[in-house]
Amino acid sequence: MQADAERLGQVFGNVLSNAVKFSLPGGLVEVSLEQAEGMALVQVSDSGCGIPPGAEEQVFARFSQLDGSDTKTAYGSGLGMHITRQILDRHGGSIRYVSAPGVGTTFTISLPLVA
Repeated sequence: MQADAERLGQVFGNVLSNAVKFSLPGGLVEVSLEQAEGMALVQVSDSGCGIPPGAEEQVFARFSQLDGSDTKTAYGSGLGMHITRQILDRHGGSIRYVSAPGVGTTFTISLPLVA
């Protein structure tokens, strides 16, 4: 299977954009890469507002945003993470996250490596 570099660029752009968008000014965004069990694992961690427990369906849903209030500080179409998951599915990969409200979020992108 060959990877679509343009679509994978979109994946990383979406995840990095969200990490920056949901971090406070002066916050920290870290990216790391490792290899494990035939997979490339890319982690994007931020020191942002975090994601409440039980919100995974909403995070990856189409046209969905966690903060639908009139006072939100970050805007978008609500498609980025939905598209990200679809692209990764088509590449045999996945995306998951660990988060704590007020502490930040770490998204882990997994992609199969070719021998």
